Amino acid sequence: MGDGRGLWDETKSGLRLAFSVVAVIIILGTLSKGLLLVRSGTRMGVVEGAAVIFLICVLAFVTAPRWAKWFFGVCCLMVFRFAFRVVIGRTASMASVEVPRIYFLEVTGLFALMAFLTYRFVDSRTTWLDSLCLVGAFVSIDYTFVNNSLSGLLLAVLFLGIGNAYQQYQLHTRSQVPPEAPSTSR
Repeated sequence: MGDGRGLWDETKSGLRLAFSVVAVIIILGTLSKGLLLVRSGTRMGVVEGAAVIFLICVLAFVTAPRWAKWFFGVCCLMVFRFAFRVVIGRTASMASVEVPRIYFLEVTGLFALMAFLTYRFVDSRTTWLDSLCLVGAFVSIDYTFVNNSLSGLLLAVLFLGIGNAYQQYQLHTRSQVPPEAPSTSR
């Protein structure tokens, strides 16, 4: 209790964090289920999966200002996780299976690029376009892990790159000083 908070405040903070982690796991599982339903190919599966994905996207869009800074942290964690796999050349879940290091190197590089593009969310608020791009990246990353395809990570980098390019454009247009009008008085 070194920060001066009481036991009740620390308990509430811990419970809030625990419920947040459980909620994220449930949301990721629900989104994965929606992506799998869409991939099933049946008409009912596609409709149900699209509805689930849409609901998760709306929820993520509305709450993006709360989780944007954590997205950067997750990207950094994934960089370390896959960099470690590049070094040892094996997966953590099945140590007897050797995987191509180039695949893990590509994933590490894409997550490092995403971490670079999301660093600005650590101390600044998101705009509506940032929230939209973050949701697109979130769904694309989940798509990558559901379908075991790097195309989702490339799409996530594209979404984040669009948001970053727009922010740079806005900063550039705001910093330009309009030229002075010629003076007619002598």
